[in-house]
Amino acid sequence: MFALAGSPARASAPAAIVPRETGVLLLPALDTEPWSEHVLGQRQLVARWRLEHDFIERQFRVSGETLAARAAALAPRIDLAQGAARTPENLDELGRRAGTAWVVSITVEEVAEDKSSDSDRFQCHCRLRAEIRDTVHHRWLADGPVIGHDSAGSSSPVWLFMSAIDDAVRAAAAPVLSPYPAVVKVARIGSVGDYLTGQKEPFTGDPGREFAGLTPQ
Repeated sequence: MFALAGSPARASAPAAIVPRETGVLLLPALDTEPWSEHVLGQRQLVARWRLEHDFIERQFRVSGETLAARAAALAPRIDLAQGAARTPENLDELGRRAGTAWVVSITVEEVAEDKSSDSDRFQCHCRLRAEIRDTVHHRWLADGPVIGHDSAGSSSPVWLFMSAIDDAVRAAAAPVLSPYPAVVKVARIGSVGDYLTGQKEPFTGDPGREFAGLTPQ
């Protein structure tokens, strides 16, 4: 069971836009926990699933991590693996290179058990930093901490930690996505390894057909 415990601070409300005409660049998630190298791939996958799913189903023009890497590799190179490189100026530059109006950056800061809880059920949380940048107007649409929670049902603690990350990522994108209804049917999260595998150009979903990924998986 998910329980929203926080949402990112928003510097300014996004101007009214048409999702299918608005490009969004999704950067690979970062993780600042000391031992994150052992779980980074799994955590990036959870964040990737959620962001791709939620932006595609609202028919944004989505550029995923392959196109983000291509934009970052242009001179001067921007190292997406370094949080210090994700400055407002560099996010604006990535948007310019990729031709997108928004850039989304997620950094996981903590995933841990809620030891202070009085409940007998295992509970955990994820704290992350959400940065959503309007690269056209050079302003933040969201910039701040988000906390997601999950508590034990029949799932293992490992799965609950992943669910808490998913909950936090969903909350991170909510401020900019909530005005727009889901119009594209997207295959269930977890049924596809990466919705945008093999991407060569920005993708916009078709409301008339279910989207299950760019390439068979």
